[in-house]
Amino acid sequence: MRIAATLVFACLLTWNAFPVRDRDISGPFDHDNLRIFLLRGAAAAGAQEYSTLEEAMAAGTLRIGERTEGATVGQLEVENTGHRPVFLQAGDTLKGGKQDRTIGTDTIVPPRSGRQPLTAFCVEPQRWALKTLTAAEADFRSNDGRGNLATLEQRLALKLDRNQSSVWKYNAYGNQALSRECGNLVNDSFAMNVDDPLVQARVKAYVDALVGAPAGRDDVVGMAFAINGRINSADVYASPGLFRKMWPKLLRTCALEAIIKRSGPHSTTAATDAHVRTLLAEAAKGTERDRLASGETECRTRSQGKYVQFETRFRGVAGHIGFSMMD
Repeated sequence: MRIAATLVFACLLTWNAFPVRDRDISGPFDHDNLRIFLLRGAAAAGAQEYSTLEEAMAAGTLRIGERTEGATVGQLEVENTGHRPVFLQAGDTLKGGKQDRTIGTDTIVPPRSGRQPLTAFCVEPQRWALKTLTAAEADFRSNDGRGNLATLEQRLALKLDRNQSSVWKYNAYGNQALSRECGNLVNDSFAMNVDDPLVQARVKAYVDALVGAPAGRDDVVGMAFAINGRINSADVYASPGLFRKMWPKLLRTCALEAIIKRSGPHSTTAATDAHVRTLLAEAAKGTERDRLASGETECRTRSQGKYVQFETRFRGVAGHIGFSMMD
């Protein structure tokens, strides 16, 4: 076990990421079919102090809207007028504009950024508003994590395949599963179904049971989770401060996936911290598949076998690393 933990440390450090120190995995913390592990470590060297999407929008320092000229599904405009960089995570859903969108790739918007392009995907097909919008109508608002793309399949369609048809396909699957688990939901919109009181009540049960897991642990920089006994994904952030800001939204999102997959296949064995270490180590060793750059943000994707890693850097320093299983 100590050898595996040391391997994780070495692999993460190789990519100028964040060291999850030997044995610094806490948990598990369980509710129903969801199991969570907390990843503890030091902040990344040179890490910025970030604002989140919700935080910056509430402060009025972040505007996301349709393009000023020639609005398109796949690209929005973002502007940060604040004094901190703003972290936007792929899969976050925005409501408004000509059609609800989801952020297509991790983006870190620098302070006083001016208008910049923001990659987006539409949440549902055939909802594009044909009318010309006023400036106020063209702006988006955060849905506070409630309608974010939740399942592993949705996230991989978005971040790995970058395929709009696949996003729609897995959103439809999510709708069917939510209706099966929570009652006959009438909407064909994933984001609207997630907002349904029946769904939110189920999510709340998971959140109430698990939200206190990081309490008293000031060095938590990330989390990993398993659904139905199988390791799913992990997220590590630049600092404990950024993780604390992201934690409520992360928990709601993985709770939603647990609900969607509650009737799915279950592993015959329970996930352990050894499975978490394997995910982190194998994904970090992967071959680089591609690299995207937008402004001062650089996103790298690496994969090895069934493991994939998504790393986001701002001004050369890692801000977020996501780890996922591909099967």
